[in-house]
Amino acid sequence: MPRQSEAVILRTYPFHEADLLVTFFTRAEGKIRGVAKAAKKSKRRFGGALEPLTHVMAHWEEKEKQELVRLDSCDIITSPLVNEVTYPRVVALSYVAEVIDQLLPDREPSDAIFRLTLTVLNHLRADSIWMPLTYFDLWIVRLIGLLPDLHFARRSNAFWAFPGRAPAGRTCAAFWPSASSAILSASWSPRPCWNESTEVFSDS
Repeated sequence: MPRQSEAVILRTYPFHEADLLVTFFTRAEGKIRGVAKAAKKSKRRFGGALEPLTHVMAHWEEKEKQELVRLDSCDIITSPLVNEVTYPRVVALSYVAEVIDQLLPDREPSDAIFRLTLTVLNHLRADSIWMPLTYFDLWIVRLIGLLPDLHFARRSNAFWAFPGRAPAGRTCAAFWPSASSAILSASWSPRPCWNESTEVFSDS
């Protein structure tokens, strides 16, 4: 059955003599794996469209009881190669692709994560990578449900990793001071700030 959707190319791997195994994140159907036949030879169908984190309109065909689809062609919408390619930017792009590939299950669409990916790609430039990466990290863990509620305060046996700060089995509080940009342990947080802080735990 022929299908098409906006997609972001995540990874490609050599497959047979001239084919590529492609992992791509689609807006309509989530993460999909497929085979691009003769992709190493066909510049007309793919060209530079299979470069990691290229935003494309993907066309593929799938058959019942087959895990891999057949990727027929990709039309480039935007490419990360149009901007200056520096080593930090290449590493940042690879990081975003790897996180999405590792965290997202197959065939589970998420329009929010797809829009997040496009937003981050649009802001990952040669002279500015840390702010987009920080934004991506915070939102991806929130969207997949791994970010704890930092406004929820309670006292419990904590599992925050503060080496040497608390004996095994003892409570070790962590605080998010309103005037700070980092989570602090109880022993690091100045006592006057406690009344203005949120106490957080890894199991909150």
